[in-house]
Amino acid sequence: MLKFVKLTEVKEVTQKWPSNTRKYELDEVVVNSSSITTLRDASHFKKEMKMFKGWPEGLDERIILTEISFNAEEQKIYVVGDFENISKKIGAR
Repeated sequence: MLKFVKLTEVKEVTQKWPSNTRKYELDEVVVNSSSITTLRDASHFKKEMKMFKGWPEGLDERIILTEISFNAEEQKIYVVGDFENISKKIGAR
């Protein structure tokens, strides 16, 4: 049975200049929870956003991020929320 869940994704926006900075933005995403293979802490991604001075507007620096990996083509996304809350949202046990 398919179960779709709406989450808030933090994604990188393509930026050509200056090359030493990156820009990130928040966006809503709906994922099929049956295609998720792993959930991981994404504190490394949070550090990367700070390092490249691309912190998304409206995102509190205390926020916790989770990395979601999918079985299709080894794709991954970063979503707002801690591991426990994301696990509950997708119905993981």
